[in-house]
Amino acid sequence: MLMLISGCSYKTRPEGAALHDLGLIVQRNAEQAPLNAEVTAPEWLRDTRIHYRQLYLTPTIVKFYNLDRWIAQPAALLAKHFAAIPVSEPLTVKVRLLDFEQRFDTPEQARSVVAFEVEVYKTNENAPIARKAFQFEQVNISANALGAVNSFSDLIRKAVIEMTVWLNFLLA
Repeated sequence: MLMLISGCSYKTRPEGAALHDLGLIVQRNAEQAPLNAEVTAPEWLRDTRIHYRQLYLTPTIVKFYNLDRWIAQPAALLAKHFAAIPVSEPLTVKVRLLDFEQRFDTPEQARSVVAFEVEVYKTNENAPIARKAFQFEQVNISANALGAVNSFSDLIRKAVIEMTVWLNFLLA
C-alpha cells in the first residue's frame, strides 16, 4: 500500500522491455598494444533509443522503439568493441559516428545501417597518420527491433574485422 501511495513500483521496466548491446567483445591478449578508441556521435545519436525510419511512408521522420533500448549510447558501445582491436603498437583512433539506424524499405523489410569516419594517431602525435570512412548495411532477419539489434551486432563484428585489417596494414 505504501508503494502505491508513493507512486513507486516494484517493476523498473514495462513487461516485455529489453536492453540490448552489440554482442560479446573479443578481448585482446596482454601482449597486444593498447588501442585508445574515442567515439563521438551527433546529438541525435546521444541516447539509448533504437532509431528507425520508414522510408516507404515518411522518410524524413525518425522514430524509436518503445520497449527496446541500447544498454548504453551507441558511441559507448562502439568504443568498447573498437578498443579490443589487436594492434602491434599503441594507437588512438578517433571515430565519428555518422549513422546508426534501421531503415524500413517496406513494412516487411528493413535493414540496419552503420557509418563512421576514423582518424588514426600514433602516440604523442597531433596529426593523423590516416583517415578512412566506413559504411555497412545489412538486411534484417525480421522487420522489428530484434531484427535491427541482430543486424547491428553482425555489422559491428564486420566493422571490427575491417578496422583490424586496415590498422595493421598501416602499421606494417
